[in-house]
Amino acid sequence: MEYIDNEGEIKIRDPEPKVSLKQLLIAQEKLVLAKRELWLLEHPETKDKHVYFQIFVYDTSDEACAPFGFHYGDYVSVKDEFFRSHTLSKLFAWVLGVFNNELYFIMEEDPNSAKNWKNFKKVDFLKYGFRLFLPYVRETSLSTVQKDKYYSPDLLKLLNEPEKSFSDVIFCVNGDIERIYAHRNIISARSEYFNAMFRSGMQETSQEEVQIKMDTDTRSFRSMLEYLYTGDLDFNKCSYVNYLITAQMFQIEELTKLCYQYIDRTNQITLINVVHLLARSDEHQLNDLRDMCLRFIWSNYNFFTQDQRMTMITDLKINTLNEILGGLQQPQPQSQLQFHEIAARITKVEEEEEGKKKPIKRKRRKEL
Repeated sequence: MEYIDNEGEIKIRDPEPKVSLKQLLIAQEKLVLAKRELWLLEHPETKDKHVYFQIFVYDTSDEACAPFGFHYGDYVSVKDEFFRSHTLSKLFAWVLGVFNNELYFIMEEDPNSAKNWKNFKKVDFLKYGFRLFLPYVRETSLSTVQKDKYYSPDLLKLLNEPEKSFSDVIFCVNGDIERIYAHRNIISARSEYFNAMFRSGMQETSQEEVQIKMDTDTRSFRSMLEYLYTGDLDFNKCSYVNYLITAQMFQIEELTKLCYQYIDRTNQITLINVVHLLARSDEHQLNDLRDMCLRFIWSNYNFFTQDQRMTMITDLKINTLNEILGGLQQPQPQSQLQFHEIAARITKVEEEEEGKKKPIKRKRRKEL
């Protein structure tokens, strides 16, 4: 774009840098985190998980807030039409806690007052358009075991600085060029799988470089090792599903337990992602995650859109689909009946197609 400078010369203005949607979302998240940190400083919790705000004392414990579907410090949005019936904008708020069996929020637009949604439970919040925008996880909320035990973050240097750490084993995941340097004694003490590997007398016992040929990737494998060294989880580096997959592969029960606590306490299963999570749990035999997804679908089925129900039909296995159908309670609304009819029709077609693929055995003619 051309412009005239102060001296009257025509110059070309550098094009403004384009900002991607991902960058905008990251910036928005950082802003929310900064605001929440300020809010948490102004409203500190007591040791017994309570907050004093104005003249009331709010119970901020997970046990008190969980029945409402949220937890203390969660950043949520709700359609403003619920309060001001003539508008369609959204309001944002932080979960404050429970007082007199009601859940209270501090509104972002009015941080000096608290609002409550009387007698609401999890399904009611979903019905009126509440959405968990950004979960808040206390440092101690994932597991008391995680923080009460050993590990120092300094141990992470042993993985990140192999030239200084006296590593004695190198991992290569599915032929990736990246190598991960580790220590047999640490990971053997933390995982029965690795303990058995290095004591089995097989080639891994003496080999310096060990090939991992399993259904995982280098990033997830490294994140799993970082957990073994430090006891901490970083969901920015590795998703909870990938943590669960690697924990199951390498028999790390404590990691599995922490992931399920995180999923449950931060309401990670939603209308948007439940079908994808269910498909992945089927693919990797994550039975507990599968059960959680099925229970969520059965409890919230009436809130799924028609498109979301069609996604179940097209993306899930036939046996999983039949299990969903079997779990839906009677009597069924018209929308559920339509879902049953479509699913049954597709199931029948797929079974017929499978039947066509099977070779037909022909009887041999009797010789004359």
